[in-house]
Amino acid sequence: DLDIDPPEILFGRLEAHTGIPADHVRRMTASSLFAGFTKLTSGRKLFRRYAARYSLLLPRSHQTSFEDVDDAWQPWISNDRFNEPWVCESCLAAGAKPHLKLQWILPVALSCPEHRLFLKPIGFVGSLDLRPLRLQRRTPPAHIVQADTATEQALLGKDIRLGTVCIPAEMWFPLLRSLVAELNSSAARAGNNHRVLLDVWGRCNIRPRAGIAPGWTFEELSPEHQACFLEAAALAMSLIIDGKLHSKGRDCNLLRYTRRHNLVAIAH
Repeated sequence: DLDIDPPEILFGRLEAHTGIPADHVRRMTASSLFAGFTKLTSGRKLFRRYAARYSLLLPRSHQTSFEDVDDAWQPWISNDRFNEPWVCESCLAAGAKPHLKLQWILPVALSCPEHRLFLKPIGFVGSLDLRPLRLQRRTPPAHIVQADTATEQALLGKDIRLGTVCIPAEMWFPLLRSLVAELNSSAARAGNNHRVLLDVWGRCNIRPRAGIAPGWTFEELSPEHQACFLEAAALAMSLIIDGKLHSKGRDCNLLRYTRRHNLVAIAH
């Protein structure tokens, strides 16, 4: 609760006792993921307003049903990823005081944009060892680094630039979560538009919906399955920006307009 909807008095008191500026402490919480949505207490209402807020791949009438959403659902809150963080070995090796970053303990990123490395599972947090991992390094493709850079900027409260597009920080996480929800749509739900989803999953060389059965939300999945969805979402976003994906999503132009037109569209 302190991460998701922290009281303002918390930051002032932490600043007074630690000397760390309140704005810096605020950026250490997950509140940026929930900006404007903390007052929605119903999980289904929150899902409809947050994870189905934007239509990028499918027409609105073909989006994921809310019937299977648990009423306690919250976006991006995943116990498995929290208990077994994925880390950047270079960040840990370089830090004088190694620590876990917020995007490592939430299923929002796959890579470290600074070192251009995939994140790697570190094991159960109860026996946490923050020494560098000695595993094979892999370089993530550009579309994953681009998406994870945007995620890092949004966590810091900074507006995001994707090519010529400018996206407000508070818009990023609902946009990304809406894209993940669309990629989780079943063939029956998507109808003829399912071909767009098959195109994205096929380009990733991953089975549609990462092979999971219908009825599961992203937050309930294993970190490995979540990684498949984040990879597909990053690729889909890159294809939309480059105009290489034929989509009937109502909001896909938010990723195609120039900065000036984009801000006008968001305002409307």
